[in-house]
Amino acid sequence: MLTWFRPYSHRVVVDTLDRLEVVSGSQAKMRIIGGAFIAASSLPTRTAVTIDAGAAGSRVGVSARDAVGFGLKTGMKRKYEQWVASIVDGIGAALT
Repeated sequence: MLTWFRPYSHRVVVDTLDRLEVVSGSQAKMRIIGGAFIAASSLPTRTAVTIDAGAAGSRVGVSARDAVGFGLKTGMKRKYEQWVASIVDGIGAALT
């Protein structure tokens, strides 16, 4: 899973047996330059991968969301939607 994030600025914030959380992008870059003008990969996001091990096998869940915190997403909502979908799809493909 972390291999997918290798080309991007990222940091692991939770790493347990059943959960991995990664923050990526740059809050500062988004605020200084503007989210509408930076690459989607620089938008601040938080991605969680959960693992539920069962007798019949493991179930893995992947979710990604914006990590803007406070403020509006004016001019970048669509970019965010596409980027978080890319994260989920990319990690899903990497796990299969």
